[in-house]
Amino acid sequence: MGWFYLILSVVFEIGWASSLKFTVGYSRLGPSVINALLGICGTVTLAYAIKSIPIAIAYPVWTGISLVGVVILGMFAFGESLGIWHYFFIGLIIVGAAGLKIITNA
Repeated sequence: MGWFYLILSVVFEIGWASSLKFTVGYSRLGPSVINALLGICGTVTLAYAIKSIPIAIAYPVWTGISLVGVVILGMFAFGESLGIWHYFFIGLIIVGAAGLKIITNA
């Protein structure tokens, strides 16, 4: 169940980070409230995840997958472009997160 909560937390984190753009420096109430709620939900679900997954595994996986998710969303939703080196290093993050998941189950 811990991995379910971790993935759910990643979804909230991606939403939180991406919604920052719409708060306009927290000057818009609606987007700011949504952003705060996403942040709270992400933190709470991460707390549930670390009840059964070591924090030394859960936090790096959460951070890495969230980062990749925000990058992908930025490319498709906001039209941001990346160079070949960006893709290379993002790939390393994916490999690292997958490796941590694999060795945790071993």
